[in-house]
Amino acid sequence: MPILHPSLDFTQITVPHPAGYEVILFRSGETVHAYRNSCPHIGVSLDYGTGKCLLEDGKTLLCALHGATFEADTGFCTGGPCSGASLKRIAVRIEAGAVGCD
Repeated sequence: MPILHPSLDFTQITVPHPAGYEVILFRSGETVHAYRNSCPHIGVSLDYGTGKCLLEDGKTLLCALHGATFEADTGFCTGGPCSGASLKRIAVRIEAGAVGCD
């Protein structure tokens, strides 16, 4: 299993995927949600290059370019130019406290 992140010590981070793209990881309790770091509007990364796109409310991801907002636990766009679309979910699993992918 390729490791995306070696621990669960994060709320939201952006990590490289072995296939060559970036993945947004969002942890809620012991559950980790993962999405391709690509806004459905025009395909740009959600973050400003810092790897962070989680708003202070702790439950909303924000696209830095056009302000689209996404539910962090579902990836569903709740506002902005791609309202009603969703981030592409990436399958992940937790093994021995690390986040991995297939």
